[in-house]
Amino acid sequence: MQLFHAIAAIALFGVPQSALADGCPRPTVDFSAKMVGSIQGSEPISMGTMYHHGDKVRAEQAMTGLKVATVFDYSKRTAVIIWETAKVYAMVPDIDRAKMDGPGIWRSCKFEAVGTEEINGHATTKYRVLNAKQMGFKGHVWMTRHNIPIRFSGQVVVPPGAKRPQGEKSPSFAHDLTDLRLSKQPRKLFELPKDYRKVTTAELMKLMSAAPQAN
Repeated sequence: MQLFHAIAAIALFGVPQSALADGCPRPTVDFSAKMVGSIQGSEPISMGTMYHHGDKVRAEQAMTGLKVATVFDYSKRTAVIIWETAKVYAMVPDIDRAKMDGPGIWRSCKFEAVGTEEINGHATTKYRVLNAKQMGFKGHVWMTRHNIPIRFSGQVVVPPGAKRPQGEKSPSFAHDLTDLRLSKQPRKLFELPKDYRKVTTAELMKLMSAAPQAN
């Protein structure tokens, strides 16, 4: 279960950083940053490291002892989970245009500037989300002048047509990028090693769940 939540968190917090959909602001520079997140007001935890280059994002998770990275290529609309220790990888299934154009938070972007703040040592513009139902997110986003969403905080909103389990409340969450460094990122970070073996996501989950570090 711990492993499942680790990968789910990478999907949640890794994908939004690239601001995928047409019309959404995209980062204009390469960068790396530490990811820190919390859910339901919990103590912030280190979620790993993010690397951004063009239309590609690499998110390395830090919540288990496993060396796992998820690489998103938004121009090709692909996502792959890489387990470095075992030299295996799995393509994430069902990555279609609708999902890659904004899973949850970034499905479409309609913001209203509400002020400026310094966040984690960087000047930002604070935006309020105007189309919460379409974006699946109610709250605020803080963007640097390079369109890097250095912080977002709010509450998950169930999108139109989706159903929430009875009695379940929408979780609140917060996510920050810290130790933000603007610099060119090595191409090899976003490439799939040629000597790695391809497996299905089900096989990958089974292999990783059996690893001592995941328990």
